Amino acid sequence: MKRLHTRNILAVLLLTATAFALGACQSAQQAKQKADADEFAAKYFGDLIKQNPNIKAFPDGVMYEILKPGAGAFPTIHDTAKVNYIGALADGAKFDSSYDRGEPTDLPLNKVVPGMAEALQKINKGGKIRIYIPYAQGYGADGSDAVPPYSILVFEVELLDFSPTPMSFF
Repeated sequence: MKRLHTRNILAVLLLTATAFALGACQSAQQAKQKADADEFAAKYFGDLIKQNPNIKAFPDGVMYEILKPGAGAFPTIHDTAKVNYIGALADGAKFDSSYDRGEPTDLPLNKVVPGMAEALQKINKGGKIRIYIPYAQGYGADGSDAVPPYSILVFEVELLDFSPTPMSFF
């Protein structure tokens, strides 16, 4: 019986060591992926600023360019924006589009990625904006179903309308 107990302990120790080694390997891969993404982002965003003086930047690295000015008031974080948009990665690969679905989308600004919420407050009704979002203000290290981890997002958004987001008590 003692021998069986020792085997179980050894098996648990071996499994623990294996899990620890796999975790360390994944952490090293993630660190490399993040470092590569940071290097790419520095070049990508640096080149954007050099190429286009119309691009403005927020302190957190989100950048935007007004493609067509709108008129009237600007939405706030407490509003829901009715928009048409195309979402792409930095390499131009499209990952989402309301145009492809054939209808505008309602975006509660307090529920979208931070970079999108921040930049949409800089365009008014009828305007069009291009937004460049670093991964930290987008889907981050996790990515999403259609967006790989550490991805720069590029959105072209047409603000059709906006209204206050209804309060939810649940």
